[in-house]
Amino acid sequence: MKKLIIALIVILVIVFAIILGVYLLTDILNPNNIQINEINLEGINNGAYLGVYETKLVKATVTVHIYDENIYKIDLLRHENGLGKKAEIILDKVTLANSVMVDHISGATYSSMVLLKSVEDAILKAQPEQVDFSEYKLVQLVGTIDNNSFEAIYNGVATAFRYPMIEQIMEELSISDGDMIYIICSVNEEQQNIVTKIIKK
Repeated sequence: MKKLIIALIVILVIVFAIILGVYLLTDILNPNNIQINEINLEGINNGAYLGVYETKLVKATVTVHIYDENIYKIDLLRHENGLGKKAEIILDKVTLANSVMVDHISGATYSSMVLLKSVEDAILKAQPEQVDFSEYKLVQLVGTIDNNSFEAIYNGVATAFRYPMIEQIMEELSISDGDMIYIICSVNEEQQNIVTKIIKK
């Protein structure tokens, strides 16, 4: 009898844990928890802008390319998505509509929302503003190392920096080897200099 009671208690604990897990997962993946806002492209300079949005289970990083106040291309740099990979085609819909207010991809609504928020983040970073150059480092570009990194002189020292799609961005911003550029960067756990914004001097 005692063994039966213990077995019932174990079963009840397992059932409760499963129900709780399903409830928490459903709440985490509830797309209603993410609010998409219309973007304003007016006054945004031509260029490429990095956008990031992360939730507990889905993460996305994009580069949004702006030309003549229009989105003409979006590069997907990262999408940790679980089963939401098919949502990635929503970036094509954003480009065609020149807006993030597009229909979600059926069966991948949550990933769709995360991708849209990453685009929204990029556009928000691109909004015209009075630049506080005290936040920036002024460096002299030496050249690209590969398409995701470049070398520049900072405080008289040749230093490597990481920035996705740097070759395309240099072309779009008319940056050449030897140019002075302003950058915002931080150091990650691997002691790499990660650049989040570039402005040509």
